[in-house]
Amino acid sequence: MILFENYNTARQKYGIEMVNHLSKLGLPPQYLLSACRFIHEHNVPLQRMVIQFKDWIKYVIKFERYDVNKLSYDDFLKILSQEKSKHIVPNLIWQNETASLGKLNNAKDVQSIPIKNQWCIKSQRWFNDYTSKGYVFFVIYLPNEPLPFTFVVAAICDGDVEYYDTQDYEQFEDLRGGNENNSDHELYQRKLPQEIVSYLYDIAAQQTEQKEANIETENKQWQ
Repeated sequence: MILFENYNTARQKYGIEMVNHLSKLGLPPQYLLSACRFIHEHNVPLQRMVIQFKDWIKYVIKFERYDVNKLSYDDFLKILSQEKSKHIVPNLIWQNETASLGKLNNAKDVQSIPIKNQWCIKSQRWFNDYTSKGYVFFVIYLPNEPLPFTFVVAAICDGDVEYYDTQDYEQFEDLRGGNENNSDHELYQRKLPQEIVSYLYDIAAQQTEQKEANIETENKQWQ
């Protein structure tokens, strides 16, 4: 009933042409009235409006309940931004206003990151291949950082922390000639909150300790 009310009211107030256009772009009928109101009051392009409502469905309604018909456009955008930042990163571990860290447990998690990327681990076969070698993967989200560094994959293996931008280019840690402080690895890492850096290097340290313990055990077996 509410769906028909939204559809009919939207047609009456804003015209059948706008309603039909939004419907053809994939906007669900329960959001037609609010979408038309936002477009009419704030001159929002129709395609952008549909994208915003699709994000609303994915990042807001899936977790929280709001009556969008009672919201202003500013409130709509504010809630969308807040909720999207909570859920845009899979398996969230840590977050503040400028950065988020999440754990990548499988290729599906990699595929859920809402940006075009070249990471080979979005294939489950490649993901399994790397994890079988001891790799663990995380994603770092810096919403204020331009591409290709908005999302970066942190890969940890054998006590080393590696960073890969969305083009799958590693930010190399150049240890030659005392250049480590100005390497791509270090320059990117300076953008990160210390809490994220500490979390990643704590895992790397645990890997190193385990590796050394395994070597010690093997040496004892041969004595």
